[in-house]
Amino acid sequence: MPQLYSLTAAFSAEPLQAYRIAKQSARQLTALLAQLPATTRTVYLVDDLVVQSSSPRYFAKFAGFGGEIVLVNNLAPVRGCAATAAATPARRYRLSRDSIATSLDYQAPECFERAWNVAPLDQIDSGRFVQRGRWMNYHFPELKTRTPWLSADHFDYDAGRHWTLRVTDPTCTLPGACVWLGFDPIGQRYYVLED
Repeated sequence: MPQLYSLTAAFSAEPLQAYRIAKQSARQLTALLAQLPATTRTVYLVDDLVVQSSSPRYFAKFAGFGGEIVLVNNLAPVRGCAATAAATPARRYRLSRDSIATSLDYQAPECFERAWNVAPLDQIDSGRFVQRGRWMNYHFPELKTRTPWLSADHFDYDAGRHWTLRVTDPTCTLPGACVWLGFDPIGQRYYVLED
């Protein structure tokens, strides 16, 4: 009986639809990466549905992209969810650049679960900032702590649906060296973010 239940759940309409979204997105993302100019050394991938944190280097090789893929965050569709409003991609991402850094102002889409590869709460400082690597600094202004055993997903905090990221990698000051890709959940396609 447990095996029958697992098979029924795995092959029901919602998991198959999530698989189709990931498959279509993987194909389209592969083509998009292959089309990037040779000057592009780093791709910042926002709202990853496909690559996941263990394989960006191999996905880049598979796509024929000679640079590095940096996963900013990831997404997973919520089963049975229907979005209440069609948020346009332009409202979800605001990218800005200055001579020192690139900043992303982010608004999470509806009907997608929170990222599973988030920093532990003890790495987030009192100002709600967390450093990731040498060049990336996230800010979670909506962050709320909670008791893990009382919440359904067992996380000790909720980062909120709005956050910002500041990247100070000096490589990105070179024209075309860094490209940011975002995901349109309605069109189910990745695209280059413009500032």
